[in-house]
Amino acid sequence: MRVLINNVNTPPSILLILSDDHAAWALHENPLGVATPHLDRLRAEGSSFTRAFTPSPVCSPARASLMTGLLPSEHGIHDWLNESLPEVATRDWLEAIPTLPQQLQAAGYSCFLSGKWHLGHPGRTPPGFDQSFVMSPRMRTHIGTDSYVLNGQELELEGTRSELITDQALAFLAQRDPARPFFLKVGYFATHSPYRDTEHDPRYAVHLQSEDFPEMPRLPPHPDSHPENGPSPVGDPEEERRTRWRGYAMGVAEIDAQLGRILQGLEEQGQLDSCVVVYTSDHGCNLGQNGIWGKGNGTRPVNFAEESLQVPLIFRGPGIPAGEEREEITQHLDTHVTLLRQAGLPGDGLPGQDLFSPAFEEVPLIAEYGDARMIRSRDWKLSVYADPPEERLEALGDSTASAPLPQLHQLLEEAFVSSRGSPRDGLQVTRGPLHNPHEPWSARRPISGEHPCAC
Repeated sequence: MRVLINNVNTPPSILLILSDDHAAWALHENPLGVATPHLDRLRAEGSSFTRAFTPSPVCSPARASLMTGLLPSEHGIHDWLNESLPEVATRDWLEAIPTLPQQLQAAGYSCFLSGKWHLGHPGRTPPGFDQSFVMSPRMRTHIGTDSYVLNGQELELEGTRSELITDQALAFLAQRDPARPFFLKVGYFATHSPYRDTEHDPRYAVHLQSEDFPEMPRLPPHPDSHPENGPSPVGDPEEERRTRWRGYAMGVAEIDAQLGRILQGLEEQGQLDSCVVVYTSDHGCNLGQNGIWGKGNGTRPVNFAEESLQVPLIFRGPGIPAGEEREEITQHLDTHVTLLRQAGLPGDGLPGQDLFSPAFEEVPLIAEYGDARMIRSRDWKLSVYADPPEERLEALGDSTASAPLPQLHQLLEEAFVSSRGSPRDGLQVTRGPLHNPHEPWSARRPISGEHPCAC
């Protein structure tokens, strides 16, 4: 087994690629039939995690958990942030909570953000980053003319969004101070809706092996369906599905190509083998799986489907085994702690674990979306809804034993002890700050429309 060795006393540089809605099923040998040579290379030269999950199946809470190492009930973001609304955009959502870039910057890292952030204050360089190239909250299609902000300067740029994001990431690598380790966070968007192929760069259609997608599911809508850019009830249902599968596959190919550009840039600088490279996504996505189109908010009530929760997770770098495939349950909280440890920082007092520590021990996944909570072990998944009260138990493995309900309830309860009663607690979400006008709990908010939570 090949392991890269870091012979330098300084901590390694870190490249974190965080895509949006890139489901774990859309990686190697995927049912879309799209080739991913650069992601395949990363898997072959690094360690991949086949049971990696998000602690929340929707954008902003998942991203905040990766950046803070905390569950949503601890950091206080519970749904996607509509940053076109001033009250949402100007709120300091993670105030007084140390983030990954802030800790790395304090440790001497040069930090740059290129692409999606989605944690408030769009257009501003987030705390912890020295510079940034970020997208406008008025995100349109994946190609064309759109608004961006480079270090506070608003720009109108034309092109493919992922390529523009990569251009700025490569510019940072070329201009950075070589005496300092860097933290480069790249946020791609190409696998997010709008899914239609007409919304994507047609050049990436050449990566598709089939236009028929025989391995993709053709199921009736989920009974609780609340689709995100799903097939229209008007028109040919099969073609409606195919145009979205084509678009999503083109998005995967687009991201893979941009990953290849960055890896090539690091290689040309002689930096690749001394850099920790991580590829993951904020959460998963359903494109007809389970009869759902979208992620956790693709149904009402929200869902914790495997396809909504599971994410790709690949690590490559010094001391990381090459070609290793790990099956333990892991999540973004573990990725956060692992990156801190890679940088030589302690990461103490956080719920996550270092994935490469000999002391790593698999524990059940805890996830939440607003006031809905879930625990997932190897064999069982228990979802608990607060209003209206409901429990859903799902068998995952081949075990014939009875579900250990008391144990699952206890572990789920214990996971939220530190946040119980806090204004950030997901159980208080109807009294908390507004995230967007379409929150799954919007009908249960106080009629006054006031949001008294001071979190």
